[in-house]
Amino acid sequence: MKSVLYARVSTEEQKNNQTIDTQIHGIGGMLQYANNHKLPVPDESMVFIDDGFSGATLIRPALTALRDYIKTHDDVGYFLVYDADRIGRDTYNQLIILEELKKKNITIHFKTGELGTTPNDKLLFTILSAFSEFERAKIMERTHRGMKRRIESGKFNGGRPLFGYKYNYAQGKHELDDNESKVVKMIYDWYTEDKLNIRQIQAKLFELKIPTKYDGLKNTEKNKKMKGLKKYPIGWWSEVTIRNVLANEAYTGSWHCCKNYTMKLEVANLRTGKPKVRQLKRPREEWFPIAIPKIVSEEQHKKALLQARKNLMFAKRCTKQTYLLQGLIRCGKDGLVYRGHQEKSGVIYYYCKSRMNNTPQENCHSPYVRADQIEPIVWNAVKSILSSPEEVFNAFRDESVLNEDRAKSIEGRLDYINSAINKLEVAKKRITEAFKAEAMTLPEFRKEKTDIELSEEKLISERDGLMNKLNVQHNVNAKIDLFQGTCHRFLSKINDPKIVTERLKKDIIKLIIDEVVIEGEKIKIFATIPFPNKIEEREISRKDLPGTFNAGATLGPINQTKMERIWTKHKNTDTTLKPKVFVALSGGVDSSVAAYLLKKQGYEVFGVFIRGYNVDGCQDREAHDARRVAETLHTPFYVLDFEQEYYNRVVKYLLDGYAQGITPNPDVVCNSEIKFGLLYEAAIKLGADAIASGHYARLCREFSIFNFSPFGRPPTERQFSIGPKYKLQAGKDANKDQSYFLWQIPRERFSKILFPIGGLKKSRVRALAKKAGLFTATKKDSQGVCFLGKFSFVDFLKQHIPYGQGDVIDTSGKKIGTHEGAVLYTLGQRHGFHNATGHELFVVARDVHKNTITVAPEGDVALYTSIFTAKQINFLDENFKNKLQNREEVFVFARVRYRQPLFKARVIMREEVLTIYPEKKSQYKLFPTEGQSVVFYDKKGAVLGGGVIR
Repeated sequence: MKSVLYARVSTEEQKNNQTIDTQIHGIGGMLQYANNHKLPVPDESMVFIDDGFSGATLIRPALTALRDYIKTHDDVGYFLVYDADRIGRDTYNQLIILEELKKKNITIHFKTGELGTTPNDKLLFTILSAFSEFERAKIMERTHRGMKRRIESGKFNGGRPLFGYKYNYAQGKHELDDNESKVVKMIYDWYTEDKLNIRQIQAKLFELKIPTKYDGLKNTEKNKKMKGLKKYPIGWWSEVTIRNVLANEAYTGSWHCCKNYTMKLEVANLRTGKPKVRQLKRPREEWFPIAIPKIVSEEQHKKALLQARKNLMFAKRCTKQTYLLQGLIRCGKDGLVYRGHQEKSGVIYYYCKSRMNNTPQENCHSPYVRADQIEPIVWNAVKSILSSPEEVFNAFRDESVLNEDRAKSIEGRLDYINSAINKLEVAKKRITEAFKAEAMTLPEFRKEKTDIELSEEKLISERDGLMNKLNVQHNVNAKIDLFQGTCHRFLSKINDPKIVTERLKKDIIKLIIDEVVIEGEKIKIFATIPFPNKIEEREISRKDLPGTFNAGATLGPINQTKMERIWTKHKNTDTTLKPKVFVALSGGVDSSVAAYLLKKQGYEVFGVFIRGYNVDGCQDREAHDARRVAETLHTPFYVLDFEQEYYNRVVKYLLDGYAQGITPNPDVVCNSEIKFGLLYEAAIKLGADAIASGHYARLCREFSIFNFSPFGRPPTERQFSIGPKYKLQAGKDANKDQSYFLWQIPRERFSKILFPIGGLKKSRVRALAKKAGLFTATKKDSQGVCFLGKFSFVDFLKQHIPYGQGDVIDTSGKKIGTHEGAVLYTLGQRHGFHNATGHELFVVARDVHKNTITVAPEGDVALYTSIFTAKQINFLDENFKNKLQNREEVFVFARVRYRQPLFKARVIMREEVLTIYPEKKSQYKLFPTEGQSVVFYDKKGAVLGGGVIR
């Protein structure tokens, strides 16, 4: 039988120190061990050596070859290795190798002797393995601790210094390089102040003969052809290098170490045999900051990042042509941006992005628009603003100038903020002293300091915003007058083509115009602040754009063959870029049709059933029905168990409210906390682009583009990220409108929510369900509280709330009957109690402490509500919020019960409390019940916000 010998070192340094010889040939080496114990001495072919491979993994060339040899040969009887940690650094890897040797009846020999099979031998091996693991962990911990101490002392740790700095090796710190730091400052000034782009900066650096630190001249044919390289054969600036300078926050004075960590993969590099590694980003709070000299301010760095985003939006893809409205025209059908295209004939067109070959959207058939026809319309709108700025800016002056009361409130808030900032400064000093006194650990100190700095940053940001508002009061008039004078001076030269070039026109339009929306035969032009939002809306007539709307296809002399080839190149290719949507399937017809419409429209649909609180087994029945729907539609189906959360957030809220004598609305809380709370968070965490439900409500952009059209195309990624620009709108079916229950949803979530059936009537929904073959087409709608099923709501309350028989009294205090318990009734109720009058009576008040309810007949003055209040306000419209916060009266349409007709009312707000004054003819039998919701609408049916009645 043969012997095999294995040896390993982790680093080149160990190899140079002859540790391999120590393991094999040295005194006490394994060859001498074989001679001493009369074992076969392995020849060179039986010696396997791994130079420079870590023991943390079994992926090593020599070890792999040894294991392969043992598997295919039966002539090996002895395995020689210097120590257990040469096999592997952890016990798990060692046991794998030992198990393979044991199966082949191969004995293991260390320098200390043979590893036997007795319990003592196994214990000894375990101790040796644990000790080697401990040594390795101790080395790593010591290395990491030393690195942390070096970083905490302000010393640079690894890497090379940035352009603009040099490294002082004696002190271990960065220092400014005077010449290079001036170049960095110059690059930032060119980019942020002079508005030069990357290529213009590159040309300037070539012209000034400024070399980079690391980009050397590459003598390739491609580089020789680059502009400037022949003339200036020096180190050249690549666009990536310039972009990295502008994006690196280290120039603001804070270098971060340990941003990444290395993860070893179980896949070997085919060239080296070593395991592959991957660099992963650590969370920002785990980075180690090192203070270095500042070259640019944080404000200028942020300005550069913002300028980069703007440049990306208006990046020129064609250097031969300036598209005047590039990035500004948007399609009203699908919200996509129009692109520019120049034909060989010289005619320029704008066309919807959905007509391109690299988008998953189906062609929306929006018209091509000729540039020489639409650009004059937009330019004339801009000139009209410049020619009559008084009318525009007078409105701006009225909206911008702060009144005296508001200015005083802002000054009071500023005093509070300044006081809070001072307190945070004191807190920072205290925790620093505590850390120095070793009363806090370093992680605790960093966490506390980070929390304080974040709070301080928020307060400073708010303070700056308030100070800007105050400054507006003092300088807005002067700025407006100055701009008006500029407009008048500019008008005398606005028609001079030598002065107003195409580039200048484009800059002026970008400054004033926000976007131009093409909706069918309408064009809407929207302006940026400080101008009014929409400055023009008009029909596009054939006189304006001849030939534009020819069958919704081409305009003018376009090369049809070329366009056909470009836009249908990948028509039949399969795309995987489908938006992923989680649909809340309840087992009813509405959510079933919602999932059907989404699937038909091209979404990747996942059916989700939310298991809530279960009283009579209704949850199991509904889950079964939801699963049947998912099987019919061939979509994945999941069940999310939120039973405990549902009880804590909805059921307990309901029971506590009734016990206190108020009437909560569980549907409102269920939507905000469960469906569009827990489900929303879970879906987004699992990679969903949006969630959907079967609510009869709609969501639309502020310029009336709905985020879901039942027979359109899926929205783009941009539409899913618009967020605050979405409005909640009443459903098209007035009898089924459920927007009343959705007012508590945070507005920022609307961009990732879809209501597919909001634009349909109930009859149409049932027809679609029948067409899709869904069994829910004939299923009855659920009634009452969803988690009770067929269980009586009153019986449910009786099981959970103490109640007892009490008196029914009239408005004069006279007893006229009895009831089962005051906690079981709500305002407006006209049944469930006994009275001696024999007339129809309505509950107008109740006292749960005295256990009495007060009733009144129809026509009684007690049935009139002239005023009530609401708290816990959630605003869904920014304009509505601002007016109320400015102490203005706002006239709205309101609703205090589901399916109740809207009534007109005026609303004011004082100290976060809304006071609602219904108009006189709407005061009769409103029954605004404490705990219920009041929801506000505008005249177009958009939800402005809501609150809980108090």
